[in-house]
Amino acid sequence: MGIQGYVVKQLRADEEILSVIRTSLAHYRWPLVVWTGVLVLDFFLFYPLVAVGKWGVVIFFAVLVLVILNWLRLAFLWTHNIFVLTNQRLIDFDQRRFFERHVAECPLQHIQEIRYSSRGLSAVLFRVGTVVVDCGSLSGHIELVDVANPGETKELIMNAHHNHTKNTDERQGI
Repeated sequence: MGIQGYVVKQLRADEEILSVIRTSLAHYRWPLVVWTGVLVLDFFLFYPLVAVGKWGVVIFFAVLVLVILNWLRLAFLWTHNIFVLTNQRLIDFDQRRFFERHVAECPLQHIQEIRYSSRGLSAVLFRVGTVVVDCGSLSGHIELVDVANPGETKELIMNAHHNHTKNTDERQGI
């Protein structure tokens, strides 16, 4: 089952998805650069490896497979590390490894503070930052690390919180 099916199973009957927020690809820039460099080096050394003989070809293809597997791993982590904003809560699906997933949620009515920060030249260049949602003293906080356009993400969560509060007040007749 893909992450979309897993997300849909986590939703309540009266809940709808407002936005799916992913960690920016800039978060994975250094592993991508390293594994791309290994691939370039592998092809650069192709002729000397072939000159070695059968073992050189085996080494070439082993490195090629290793690079492809690591690219697939990074793609898996990127697609499975998501933040789902619904009309009732913010859900953090944190995929740390292939078989390790952490899910945290914060009901919109418990949000006390939303802030964001961008540190460093790369954060400014790639327009990424960390959005922190404070969910009260019992729930702690949820960090949306290296999201694109953190200011817009903060506004999106604030608008969902405002709309949820307004709808709750209307239902209660306040």
